[in-house]
Amino acid sequence: MYRGWLLVGIVVLSPTAAGAAVSISEVAWMGDSDSPNNEWIELHNAGGATSLTGWQLTDGNDLVIDLAGTIATGEYAVLERTDDAPAAGDAFLIYTGALPNVGATLTLTRSDGSLADRVAGGENWEAIGGSNETKDTAQYTSSGWVTGVPTPGGTNTTEITAVAEPDETASETSGSSRVARGVSRTVEPLQLPDVTLQLGITSPEMIYVGQPVTFTAEPSGLGKTWLDSLQYDWNLGDLTVDTGQSVTHTYAYPGEYVVTVKAGYARYEQIAKFTVTVLPMRVAIEETADGDYRLRNLSRYEIDLSGHTLYGTQAVIFPERSYLAPQGTVVIPRERVRSTVGVPVTLFDAQDQSVAVYEFETVVSAQPDAVVVRSVPAAPTAPPRETITPTASTQAELDTTPPDFTFAATSTVPSPEPVAAAVSGAPPVSEQAAAVSAATERIPKDAYPYLGLFALLMIGLLAVLAGKRE
Repeated sequence: MYRGWLLVGIVVLSPTAAGAAVSISEVAWMGDSDSPNNEWIELHNAGGATSLTGWQLTDGNDLVIDLAGTIATGEYAVLERTDDAPAAGDAFLIYTGALPNVGATLTLTRSDGSLADRVAGGENWEAIGGSNETKDTAQYTSSGWVTGVPTPGGTNTTEITAVAEPDETASETSGSSRVARGVSRTVEPLQLPDVTLQLGITSPEMIYVGQPVTFTAEPSGLGKTWLDSLQYDWNLGDLTVDTGQSVTHTYAYPGEYVVTVKAGYARYEQIAKFTVTVLPMRVAIEETADGDYRLRNLSRYEIDLSGHTLYGTQAVIFPERSYLAPQGTVVIPRERVRSTVGVPVTLFDAQDQSVAVYEFETVVSAQPDAVVVRSVPAAPTAPPRETITPTASTQAELDTTPPDFTFAATSTVPSPEPVAAAVSGAPPVSEQAAAVSAATERIPKDAYPYLGLFALLMIGLLAVLAGKRE
Protein backbone atom coordinates (compact mmCIF):
# COMPACT_ATOMS: atom_id res chain seq x y z
CA MET A 1 0.00 0.00 0.00
CA TYR A 2 2.79 2.37 0.95
CA ARG A 3 4.67 1.58 -2.24
CA GLY A 4 1.59 2.34 -4.36
CA TRP A 5 1.10 5.75 -2.74
CA LEU A 6 4.81 6.37 -3.05
CA LEU A 7 4.64 5.70 -6.79
CA VAL A 8 1.75 8.16 -7.13
CA GLY A 9 3.76 10.76 -5.20
CA ILE A 10 6.73 10.33 -7.49
CA VAL A 11 4.54 10.74 -10.58
CA VAL A 12 2.88 13.89 -9.22
CA LEU A 13 5.94 15.57 -7.76
CA SER A 14 8.53 14.63 -10.36
CA PRO A 15 9.05 17.51 -12.80
CA THR A 16 10.69 15.13 -15.26
CA ALA A 17 7.67 12.88 -15.33
CA ALA A 18 5.41 15.86 -15.80
CA GLY A 19 7.30 16.83 -18.92
CA ALA A 20 7.57 13.27 -20.29
CA ALA A 21 5.91 10.01 -19.16
CA VAL A 22 9.13 8.08 -19.82
CA SER A 23 12.13 9.56 -18.03
CA ILE A 24 15.64 8.74 -16.84
CA SER A 25 15.34 7.61 -13.22
CA GLU A 26 18.71 6.10 -12.21
CA VAL A 27 22.28 6.19 -13.53
CA ALA A 28 25.06 3.80 -12.55
CA TRP A 29 27.82 5.73 -14.28
CA MET A 30 30.49 4.31 -11.92
CA GLY A 31 29.82 0.59 -12.57
CA ASP A 32 29.93 -1.66 -9.50
CA SER A 33 32.45 -3.21 -7.15
CA ASP A 34 33.08 -6.04 -9.60
CA SER A 35 33.93 -3.90 -12.57
CA PRO A 36 33.74 -0.22 -13.57
CA ASN A 37 32.40 -1.48 -16.89
CA ASN A 38 29.20 -2.74 -15.25
CA GLU A 39 27.33 0.46 -16.05
CA TRP A 40 23.59 0.73 -16.50
CA ILE A 41 20.86 3.31 -16.97
CA GLU A 42 17.29 2.99 -15.74
CA LEU A 43 14.17 4.41 -17.39
CA HIS A 44 10.82 4.84 -15.64
CA ASN A 45 7.40 5.03 -17.30
CA ALA A 46 4.97 7.11 -15.24
CA GLY A 47 2.30 7.03 -17.96
CA GLY A 48 0.59 4.46 -20.14
CA ALA A 49 2.33 1.69 -22.05
CA THR A 50 4.75 3.30 -24.50
CA SER A 51 6.63 1.94 -27.48
CA LEU A 52 10.28 3.00 -27.35
CA THR A 53 11.04 1.85 -30.87
CA GLY A 54 12.82 4.66 -32.67
CA TRP A 55 13.68 6.47 -29.42
CA GLN A 56 17.29 7.37 -28.68
CA LEU A 57 19.39 7.99 -25.57
CA THR A 58 22.66 9.90 -25.95
CA ASP A 59 25.26 11.48 -23.65
CA GLY A 60 26.37 14.26 -25.99
CA ASN A 61 29.73 12.54 -26.53
CA ASP A 62 30.16 9.06 -28.01
CA LEU A 63 27.31 7.14 -26.40
CA VAL A 64 24.26 6.60 -28.64
CA ILE A 65 21.66 4.02 -27.60
CA ASP A 66 18.90 3.16 -30.10
CA LEU A 67 15.90 1.92 -28.12
CA ALA A 68 13.29 -0.64 -29.07
CA GLY A 69 10.44 -2.45 -27.36
CA THR A 70 7.51 -1.37 -25.18
CA ILE A 71 7.75 -0.17 -21.60
CA ALA A 72 4.63 -0.94 -19.55
CA THR A 73 2.83 1.45 -17.22
CA GLY A 74 4.87 2.02 -14.05
CA GLU A 75 7.72 -0.18 -15.32
CA TYR A 76 11.41 0.44 -14.66
CA ALA A 77 13.48 -0.57 -17.69
CA VAL A 78 17.21 -1.20 -17.17
CA LEU A 79 19.61 -0.59 -20.07
CA GLU A 80 22.83 -2.54 -19.42
CA ARG A 81 26.25 -2.09 -20.97
CA THR A 82 27.77 -4.88 -23.10
CA ASP A 83 25.88 -7.80 -21.49
CA ASP A 84 23.29 -8.75 -18.85
CA ALA A 85 25.81 -8.82 -15.97
CA PRO A 86 25.91 -5.18 -14.73
CA ALA A 87 22.52 -5.27 -12.92
CA ALA A 88 20.41 -7.95 -11.27
CA GLY A 89 17.45 -9.22 -13.25
CA ASP A 90 16.87 -9.22 -16.97
CA ALA A 91 18.03 -6.29 -19.00
CA PHE A 92 15.43 -4.38 -21.01
CA LEU A 93 18.14 -3.66 -23.59
CA ILE A 94 21.90 -4.20 -23.92
CA TYR A 95 24.00 -1.41 -25.41
CA THR A 96 27.64 -0.72 -26.21
CA GLY A 97 29.57 2.36 -25.19
CA ALA A 98 30.53 3.94 -21.89
CA LEU A 99 29.60 6.86 -19.64
CA PRO A 100 32.54 9.15 -18.83
CA ASN A 101 33.30 9.60 -15.14
CA VAL A 102 33.95 13.30 -15.73
CA GLY A 103 30.23 13.87 -16.30
CA ALA A 104 27.83 14.15 -19.22
CA THR A 105 24.34 15.23 -20.20
CA LEU A 106 21.91 12.41 -20.95
CA THR A 107 19.23 13.21 -23.51
CA LEU A 108 16.22 11.01 -24.24
CA THR A 109 14.43 11.78 -27.52
CA ARG A 110 11.28 10.29 -29.01
CA SER A 111 11.02 8.71 -32.46
CA ASP A 112 9.92 12.06 -33.95
CA GLY A 113 13.01 13.78 -32.55
CA SER A 114 11.20 15.64 -29.78
CA LEU A 115 12.72 15.81 -26.32
CA ALA A 116 11.37 13.36 -23.73
CA ASP A 117 13.89 14.01 -20.93
CA ARG A 118 17.31 15.50 -20.32
CA VAL A 119 19.58 15.05 -17.30
CA ALA A 120 22.60 17.32 -16.90
CA GLY A 121 25.10 15.38 -14.81
CA GLY A 122 27.48 18.30 -14.39
CA GLU A 123 31.20 18.00 -13.86
CA ASN A 124 32.06 14.62 -12.33
CA TRP A 125 28.27 14.02 -12.15
CA GLU A 126 28.06 16.41 -9.21
CA ALA A 127 24.68 17.72 -10.40
CA ILE A 128 22.89 14.38 -9.90
CA GLY A 129 25.13 12.42 -7.52
CA GLY A 130 26.52 8.90 -7.38
CA SER A 131 29.78 7.73 -5.82
CA ASN A 132 32.73 6.06 -7.51
CA GLU A 133 34.01 4.95 -4.10
CA THR A 134 30.90 3.32 -2.62
CA LYS A 135 29.37 2.54 -6.03
CA ASP A 136 26.09 4.10 -4.94
CA THR A 137 24.06 5.34 -7.90
CA ALA A 138 22.42 8.61 -8.84
CA GLN A 139 18.65 8.26 -8.38
CA TYR A 140 15.73 10.57 -9.08
CA THR A 141 13.16 10.69 -6.27
CA SER A 142 10.39 12.94 -5.06
CA SER A 143 13.10 14.92 -3.26
CA GLY A 144 15.19 15.34 -6.41
CA TRP A 145 18.40 13.56 -7.32
CA VAL A 146 20.09 11.70 -4.49
CA THR A 147 22.92 9.22 -4.00
CA GLY A 148 21.71 5.91 -2.72
CA VAL A 149 21.96 2.13 -2.78
CA PRO A 150 21.48 0.83 -6.37
CA THR A 151 17.88 -0.16 -7.17
CA PRO A 152 17.95 -1.43 -10.79
CA GLY A 153 14.41 -2.25 -11.96
CA GLY A 154 12.80 -1.12 -8.68
CA THR A 155 11.50 1.97 -6.91
CA ASN A 156 14.28 4.41 -6.17
CA THR A 157 15.48 5.14 -2.65
CA THR A 158 13.57 7.70 -0.60
CA GLU A 159 14.90 6.73 2.80
CA ILE A 160 16.92 3.85 4.25
CA THR A 161 16.47 2.46 7.75
CA ALA A 162 19.54 0.99 9.38
CA VAL A 163 19.35 -2.76 9.80
CA ALA A 164 21.46 -4.33 12.58
CA GLU A 165 21.30 -7.83 11.19
CA PRO A 166 20.09 -9.14 7.88
CA ASP A 167 16.61 -10.66 8.07
CA GLU A 168 16.98 -13.78 5.97
CA THR A 169 13.37 -14.84 6.57
CA ALA A 170 11.78 -11.58 5.56
CA SER A 171 9.74 -11.93 2.44
CA GLU A 172 10.73 -9.82 -0.56
CA THR A 173 7.99 -7.73 -2.06
CA SER A 174 7.60 -7.12 -5.74
CA GLY A 175 9.75 -4.31 -7.03
CA SER A 176 12.26 -4.41 -4.17
CA SER A 177 13.83 -7.86 -4.62
CA ARG A 178 16.93 -6.29 -6.17
CA VAL A 179 17.65 -3.93 -3.29
CA ALA A 180 20.88 -4.72 -1.47
CA ARG A 181 20.21 -6.08 2.02
CA GLY A 182 22.17 -6.11 5.23
CA VAL A 183 23.86 -2.77 4.44
CA SER A 184 23.10 0.47 6.25
CA ARG A 185 23.56 3.64 4.21
CA THR A 186 22.37 7.19 4.58
CA VAL A 187 20.78 9.03 1.67
CA GLU A 188 22.98 11.91 0.51
CA PRO A 189 20.77 14.76 -0.78
CA LEU A 190 22.32 16.66 -3.66
CA GLN A 191 23.76 19.99 -2.57
CA LEU A 192 23.99 22.32 -5.56
CA PRO A 193 26.68 24.99 -5.39
CA ASP A 194 25.55 28.58 -4.88
CA VAL A 195 26.25 29.83 -8.39
CA THR A 196 24.44 32.30 -10.63
CA LEU A 197 23.69 32.00 -14.32
CA GLN A 198 24.93 35.02 -16.26
CA LEU A 199 23.67 35.83 -19.75
CA GLY A 200 24.60 38.24 -22.53
CA ILE A 201 23.82 38.78 -26.22
CA THR A 202 26.31 39.35 -29.02
CA SER A 203 25.16 41.05 -32.23
CA PRO A 204 25.94 44.12 -34.37
CA GLU A 205 24.40 47.22 -32.81
CA MET A 206 23.50 48.73 -36.21
CA ILE A 207 22.08 46.84 -39.20
CA TYR A 208 20.06 47.65 -42.31
CA VAL A 209 16.54 46.90 -43.47
CA GLY A 210 16.31 43.69 -45.47
CA GLN A 211 19.66 42.32 -44.33
CA PRO A 212 19.82 39.30 -41.96
CA VAL A 213 21.40 39.67 -38.53
CA THR A 214 22.45 36.90 -36.13
CA PHE A 215 21.89 37.13 -32.37
CA THR A 216 23.85 34.75 -30.11
CA ALA A 217 23.20 34.13 -26.42
CA GLU A 218 26.41 33.97 -24.34
CA PRO A 219 25.83 32.18 -20.98
CA SER A 220 28.41 31.91 -18.20
CA GLY A 221 28.74 31.27 -14.49
CA LEU A 222 27.90 27.55 -14.57
CA GLY A 223 29.76 24.36 -15.45
CA LYS A 224 29.99 23.36 -19.10
CA THR A 225 27.44 20.57 -18.78
CA TRP A 226 24.89 22.89 -17.23
CA LEU A 227 25.52 25.51 -19.89
CA ASP A 228 25.08 22.92 -22.64
CA SER A 229 21.67 22.01 -21.20
CA LEU A 230 20.20 25.52 -21.28
CA GLN A 231 17.10 26.18 -23.37
CA TYR A 232 16.74 29.57 -25.11
CA ASP A 233 13.59 31.53 -25.96
CA TRP A 234 13.92 34.72 -28.05
CA ASN A 235 11.69 37.74 -28.58
CA LEU A 236 13.13 39.79 -31.45
CA GLY A 237 11.06 42.91 -30.79
CA ASP A 238 8.92 42.88 -33.94
CA LEU A 239 6.43 40.17 -32.94
CA THR A 240 8.92 37.48 -33.96
CA VAL A 241 9.90 34.68 -31.54
CA ASP A 242 12.47 31.92 -31.97
CA THR A 243 14.46 29.30 -30.06
CA GLY A 244 18.08 28.21 -29.96
CA GLN A 245 21.33 29.68 -28.71
CA SER A 246 21.82 31.54 -32.02
CA VAL A 247 19.02 32.91 -34.20
CA THR A 248 19.06 34.82 -37.50
CA HIS A 249 16.42 37.39 -38.40
CA THR A 250 15.69 40.00 -41.09
CA TYR A 251 13.87 43.22 -40.16
CA ALA A 252 11.44 44.65 -42.71
CA TYR A 253 11.21 48.18 -41.27
CA PRO A 254 13.70 50.66 -39.80
CA GLY A 255 13.68 51.52 -36.11
CA GLU A 256 15.10 50.50 -32.73
CA TYR A 257 14.16 47.02 -31.51
CA VAL A 258 14.64 45.59 -28.01
CA VAL A 259 15.71 41.95 -28.32
CA THR A 260 15.35 39.64 -25.30
CA VAL A 261 16.41 36.06 -24.66
CA LYS A 262 15.50 33.84 -21.72
CA ALA A 263 17.84 30.97 -20.89
CA GLY A 264 16.95 28.33 -18.34
CA TYR A 265 17.35 24.79 -17.15
CA ALA A 266 16.28 23.24 -13.84
CA ARG A 267 16.57 25.90 -11.12
CA TYR A 268 18.65 28.26 -13.25
CA GLU A 269 17.02 31.00 -15.31
CA GLN A 270 18.19 34.37 -16.65
CA ILE A 271 16.98 37.04 -19.11
CA ALA A 272 19.16 39.34 -21.21
CA LYS A 273 18.20 42.40 -23.29
CA PHE A 274 19.83 44.02 -26.31
CA THR A 275 18.84 47.04 -28.42
CA VAL A 276 19.52 46.91 -32.15
CA THR A 277 19.13 49.87 -34.51
CA VAL A 278 17.75 49.03 -37.97
CA LEU A 279 18.58 51.69 -40.58
CA PRO A 280 17.01 52.15 -44.02
CA MET A 281 19.28 51.49 -46.99
CA ARG A 282 18.89 54.65 -49.08
CA VAL A 283 20.97 54.60 -52.25
CA ALA A 284 20.40 56.50 -55.51
CA ILE A 285 21.67 55.50 -58.94
CA GLU A 286 22.55 58.46 -61.18
CA GLU A 287 23.99 58.80 -64.67
CA THR A 288 27.05 61.01 -65.10
CA ALA A 289 27.69 63.35 -68.02
CA ASP A 290 30.06 60.71 -69.43
CA GLY A 291 27.35 58.05 -69.36
CA ASP A 292 28.78 56.19 -66.36
CA TYR A 293 26.74 55.24 -63.29
CA ARG A 294 27.17 56.83 -59.89
CA LEU A 295 25.86 55.40 -56.61
CA ARG A 296 25.04 58.04 -54.03
CA ASN A 297 24.50 57.38 -50.31
CA LEU A 298 21.45 59.44 -49.37
CA SER A 299 21.89 58.65 -45.68
CA ARG A 300 23.68 60.58 -42.96
CA TYR A 301 25.53 57.45 -41.93
CA GLU A 302 28.00 55.07 -43.53
CA ILE A 303 26.55 52.07 -45.35
CA ASP A 304 28.11 48.73 -46.18
CA LEU A 305 27.83 47.65 -49.83
CA SER A 306 29.75 44.39 -49.33
CA GLY A 307 28.18 41.65 -51.42
CA HIS A 308 25.86 44.06 -53.28
CA THR A 309 25.45 43.70 -57.04
CA LEU A 310 24.92 46.44 -59.64
CA TYR A 311 23.26 44.84 -62.63
CA GLY A 312 22.37 46.09 -66.09
CA THR A 313 23.08 43.47 -68.72
CA GLN A 314 26.22 42.54 -66.79
CA ALA A 315 26.78 42.21 -63.03
CA VAL A 316 29.27 44.16 -60.93
CA ILE A 317 29.73 42.66 -57.44
CA PHE A 318 31.08 44.82 -54.62
CA PRO A 319 33.86 43.04 -52.68
CA GLU A 320 34.06 42.71 -48.90
CA ARG A 321 34.62 45.89 -46.88
CA SER A 322 33.02 48.13 -49.49
CA TYR A 323 31.78 51.11 -47.49
CA LEU A 324 30.10 54.27 -48.75
CA ALA A 325 30.54 57.39 -46.62
CA PRO A 326 27.55 59.55 -45.60
CA GLN A 327 26.35 61.42 -48.71
CA GLY A 328 29.29 59.80 -50.51
CA THR A 329 29.39 58.53 -54.09
CA VAL A 330 31.14 55.87 -56.13
CA VAL A 331 31.27 55.78 -59.95
CA ILE A 332 31.05 52.54 -61.94
CA PRO A 333 32.08 52.72 -65.63
CA ARG A 334 29.28 52.04 -68.09
CA GLU A 335 31.28 49.32 -69.84
CA ARG A 336 31.33 47.28 -66.62
CA VAL A 337 27.54 47.40 -66.35
CA ARG A 338 26.89 47.30 -70.10
CA SER A 339 23.48 48.85 -69.81
CA THR A 340 21.23 49.62 -72.74
CA VAL A 341 18.33 52.01 -73.12
CA GLY A 342 15.17 50.34 -71.90
CA VAL A 343 17.01 47.99 -69.52
CA PRO A 344 16.96 49.28 -65.92
CA VAL A 345 20.15 49.35 -63.89
CA THR A 346 19.42 47.82 -60.47
CA LEU A 347 21.37 47.58 -57.22
CA PHE A 348 20.69 44.35 -55.29
CA ASP A 349 21.82 43.62 -51.74
CA ALA A 350 23.55 40.41 -50.65
CA GLN A 351 20.12 38.71 -50.32
CA ASP A 352 19.09 39.66 -53.89
CA GLN A 353 16.66 42.31 -52.66
CA SER A 354 16.34 45.45 -54.81
CA VAL A 355 17.85 48.52 -53.11
CA ALA A 356 17.85 51.09 -55.94
CA VAL A 357 16.77 51.23 -59.60
CA TYR A 358 17.69 53.54 -62.48
CA GLU A 359 15.22 53.69 -65.38
CA PHE A 360 14.48 56.01 -68.30
CA GLU A 361 11.29 57.55 -66.93
CA THR A 362 10.50 60.81 -65.20
CA VAL A 363 9.54 59.23 -61.86
CA VAL A 364 11.07 59.74 -58.44
CA SER A 365 9.78 57.58 -55.60
CA ALA A 366 11.09 56.63 -52.15
CA GLN A 367 10.26 53.59 -50.08
CA PRO A 368 11.41 52.57 -46.57
CA ASP A 369 13.92 50.14 -48.02
CA ALA A 370 14.56 51.46 -51.54
CA VAL A 371 14.93 54.74 -53.41
CA VAL A 372 14.14 54.88 -57.14
CA VAL A 373 15.84 57.76 -58.98
CA ARG A 374 15.09 57.96 -62.70
CA SER A 375 16.04 60.34 -65.51
CA VAL A 376 14.83 61.33 -69.01
CA PRO A 377 17.20 61.11 -72.01
CA ALA A 378 17.59 64.21 -74.19
CA ALA A 379 14.75 64.80 -76.70
CA PRO A 380 15.66 64.17 -80.38
CA THR A 381 14.48 67.69 -81.41
CA ALA A 382 14.37 70.94 -79.42
CA PRO A 383 10.93 72.28 -78.42
CA PRO A 384 9.70 75.71 -79.69
CA ARG A 385 11.78 78.53 -78.23
CA GLU A 386 8.82 80.28 -76.57
CA THR A 387 8.29 77.20 -74.37
CA ILE A 388 11.84 77.32 -73.01
CA THR A 389 12.49 79.16 -69.76
CA PRO A 390 16.09 80.38 -69.86
CA THR A 391 18.26 79.31 -66.97
CA ALA A 392 20.92 81.56 -65.46
CA SER A 393 23.53 80.13 -67.82
CA THR A 394 21.44 80.46 -70.99
CA GLN A 395 20.37 84.02 -70.04
CA ALA A 396 24.01 84.97 -69.68
CA GLU A 397 24.62 83.67 -73.18
CA LEU A 398 21.74 85.79 -74.54
CA ASP A 399 23.10 88.91 -72.81
CA THR A 400 26.48 88.47 -74.50
CA THR A 401 25.27 88.17 -78.12
CA PRO A 402 28.04 89.29 -80.55
CA PRO A 403 27.48 92.84 -82.02
CA ASP A 404 28.02 91.64 -85.58
CA PHE A 405 25.15 89.21 -85.40
CA THR A 406 22.80 89.35 -88.44
CA PHE A 407 19.63 87.48 -89.32
CA ALA A 408 19.66 85.23 -92.34
CA ALA A 409 17.84 86.57 -95.44
CA THR A 410 15.11 83.99 -95.55
CA SER A 411 12.11 86.27 -96.29
CA THR A 412 10.72 86.80 -99.84
CA VAL A 413 8.98 89.88 -101.29
CA PRO A 414 5.59 89.01 -102.82
CA SER A 415 5.10 89.89 -106.48
CA PRO A 416 2.68 92.81 -107.14
CA GLU A 417 -0.77 91.86 -108.30
CA PRO A 418 -1.62 92.84 -111.94
CA VAL A 419 -3.73 96.05 -112.14
CA ALA A 420 -6.28 96.74 -114.91
CA ALA A 421 -5.53 99.71 -117.22
CA ALA A 422 -7.38 102.88 -116.17
CA VAL A 423 -6.79 104.85 -119.36
CA SER A 424 -8.13 104.07 -122.76
CA GLY A 425 -5.55 103.01 -125.16
CA ALA A 426 -3.15 101.73 -122.48
CA PRO A 427 -1.16 98.65 -123.24
CA PRO A 428 -2.60 95.33 -122.31
CA VAL A 429 -2.20 94.20 -118.71
CA SER A 430 0.20 91.49 -119.70
CA GLU A 431 2.43 94.02 -121.40
CA GLN A 432 2.27 96.30 -118.37
CA ALA A 433 3.25 93.45 -116.12
CA ALA A 434 6.11 92.60 -118.39
CA ALA A 435 7.25 96.22 -118.37
CA VAL A 436 7.04 96.43 -114.60
CA SER A 437 8.94 93.18 -114.27
CA ALA A 438 11.65 94.41 -116.58
CA ALA A 439 11.88 97.69 -114.73
CA THR A 440 12.13 96.04 -111.35
CA GLU A 441 14.79 93.71 -112.62
CA ARG A 442 16.89 96.79 -113.57
CA ILE A 443 16.49 98.41 -110.13
CA PRO A 444 18.91 97.17 -107.48
CA LYS A 445 17.22 95.69 -104.46
CA ASP A 446 19.12 97.93 -102.05
CA ALA A 447 17.55 101.01 -103.82
CA TYR A 448 14.01 100.08 -102.80
CA PRO A 449 14.08 102.10 -99.56
CA TYR A 450 15.13 105.26 -101.42
CA LEU A 451 12.42 104.79 -104.02
CA GLY A 452 9.88 104.45 -101.28
CA LEU A 453 11.08 107.66 -99.60
CA PHE A 454 10.98 109.46 -103.00
CA ALA A 455 7.43 108.28 -103.57
CA LEU A 456 6.34 109.61 -100.21
CA LEU A 457 7.90 113.02 -100.97
CA MET A 458 6.13 113.16 -104.33
CA ILE A 459 2.79 112.29 -102.77
CA GLY A 460 3.26 115.04 -100.21
CA LEU A 461 4.19 117.61 -102.88
CA LEU A 462 1.15 116.71 -104.99
CA ALA A 463 -1.08 117.13 -101.92
CA VAL A 464 0.30 120.65 -101.30
CA LEU A 465 -0.21 121.69 -104.93
CA ALA A 466 -3.75 120.39 -104.95
CA GLY A 467 -4.55 122.45 -101.85
CA LYS A 468 -3.34 125.69 -103.46
CA ARG A 469 -5.51 125.15 -106.53
CA GLU A 470 -8.58 124.96 -104.45
